[in-house]
Amino acid sequence: MNGFTPHARERALERYQLLLSDQDMRGILTACQTGKALCGRSTPSMHAYLMQWRGKTIVPILNFAKTFIITFFPQDYFVAGRERRRLQAMGKAKQRSGTTRHPIPEGYQRKRITIAEAEEER
Repeated sequence: MNGFTPHARERALERYQLLLSDQDMRGILTACQTGKALCGRSTPSMHAYLMQWRGKTIVPILNFAKTFIITFFPQDYFVAGRERRRLQAMGKAKQRSGTTRHPIPEGYQRKRITIAEAEEER
C-alpha cells in the first residue's frame, strides 16, 4: 500500500486545485501521523485533519488505523457540520435527501406494498 487512494488524489485536485505527487501525499500522511496536523474529528472509521499544504488549508481524511489517506473533504467540512447541527437544533435545517445526486423525477410515485402483497405477487 502506498499510503493513499487514487480517489484521494482526485479529490485534492477537484477541491483544492492541488496536483499532488506521491511525495506530497506521503508528506501529508506523515504530518497527520506525527501530530503536525490538527485532528479535528475522529470516528471509529476515520480521522479528519486540518492542515496547511502549499499555502492552502486542506482537510485530509485518514482511515481508522491512520495508515493511508482515504479522501480530502471540502475546506468548510468542520464549519458546515457545526452550522448544520445548529440549524437542526432550531428546526430550520434543509433536508438532504434526494436533492443533489439523484433528484426524484417529477410525477414519480413510490409503490409501497406489504410483505403479504409481495408474497401474493410471487
